[in-house]
Amino acid sequence: MSKLLNFLARTPVLVFCFVVMIVIGYSFSRVQKTIGGPMLDTLLGAGAARARLAEMSADGRSFHALITATLDSLYPLVNFGFFAGITARFSRAWSSQWKTLIFAPAFIYLLADFSENIVQILALKGSENLLSLKGVFTPIKFTGFIAASLIAIALLAFALIRFVKNKKAA
Repeated sequence: MSKLLNFLARTPVLVFCFVVMIVIGYSFSRVQKTIGGPMLDTLLGAGAARARLAEMSADGRSFHALITATLDSLYPLVNFGFFAGITARFSRAWSSQWKTLIFAPAFIYLLADFSENIVQILALKGSENLLSLKGVFTPIKFTGFIAASLIAIALLAFALIRFVKNKKAA
């Protein structure tokens, strides 16, 4: 695992993950226009997801399933890469217990988002009864994403403060 984290902590990898995150995030707005409304990912509850699913045409469902299997599966990977890379890069001097604790939200986010994607693809292909699982996975996904984002922001802020202090001392 440390080889993966060391790889993710490299500047080119962090920049790549960040850029791809932005591009895919922007593309979701285009997808929503194509399917005529919000993607299932943005809906928290199973009831709202069922209602949205009922509004979609067969072509809209197929396109949504394709996007979920491709772009929306790549998105959590690059988010995870960015969050884990920031965590690995700026917590090198910390104990392993702290590293594990601050790394956990990114990993939980990744697992929850993939689980949610599987449920959504199956629902889009006709297994709507599985959407009740969305009520479990989606809040975990959003909580993990928010926690990982806040940790990354805090680590970047501390690194910036340390950088400025070192510049003043030199």
